[in-house]
Amino acid sequence: MQSELSVRLNDEGYKNWIKAGFCLQKIRDCLLRFVNTEMEKFHQFLLRTNSVLQRESCKKFCRAQGTNFQRACSLCGEWKREILNHHTNQNNVIYWGNCSPPLWPKYAWEVAK
Repeated sequence: MQSELSVRLNDEGYKNWIKAGFCLQKIRDCLLRFVNTEMEKFHQFLLRTNSVLQRESCKKFCRAQGTNFQRACSLCGEWKREILNHHTNQNNVIYWGNCSPPLWPKYAWEVAK
């Protein structure tokens, strides 16, 4: 077992994989901080520029399934409208099932999803 480990750790190809994995972790950490900051800024921008979004919370516990998100309370409906206004998909086809609309007012990552 020890000799197998020694052979593997001295293999140049394996060392390159280890280095690549380490670099990917560092890049991920930096990108995560950057994306978190940008999403928080965007979330605050939406809240600052649309007073309807500043309401406290969803009262209907709105839910979305797949690409369907038809009936929503006025708060979630306004969040949906804002998300669609800033979305890059020109057909406005969004997979809403990944997010929880009642959490949009509080959590930037729910908007990002």
